[in-house]
Amino acid sequence: MYEVACTRDDPRKNAALPVKELKSDQPAPHYKTGDYIPGLYGTSWTEMVNGHLVALTRVSVLRAGGRPVTNPPVLVFKDYRTGAATDVAPTHSVRTYVKAYQGSEGLLYRLYAVDKQVFACADIVFPYRPPFVARGGRLFYAHPDGVFVAPYRPKAVD
Repeated sequence: MYEVACTRDDPRKNAALPVKELKSDQPAPHYKTGDYIPGLYGTSWTEMVNGHLVALTRVSVLRAGGRPVTNPPVLVFKDYRTGAATDVAPTHSVRTYVKAYQGSEGLLYRLYAVDKQVFACADIVFPYRPPFVARGGRLFYAHPDGVFVAPYRPKAVD
């Protein structure tokens, strides 16, 4: 799947900045859905990790070049119960930096937490076509005994 984990890679802190037009230095026009990798056009993805719901929002990656358009927040809902009220606020909202690597079978999407209190980084392999469930993934977080890793294979929210 991938040989080097995000813990051994270096985040580019400006990797997913709003795209600007060179002529005017103003924000570029909005992209059409077809400009994005299928399933990665501002979508949300969720998965349970150790009893907590971990959600990504506004995941956007351009088809041409695999460039992330946003640095999506990661929302953590502590001790989440399936079927819970939909208006529950997240326990944590973590700002991130993103890197993406295109592969033949999917896109390696690397998230780096700005504040590493909740998690350090995550590796997610998004598919290029349905079904929109990550092909693989790991969430790395600090623990007093070292760095721990948990499987993380989010699926797109309908």
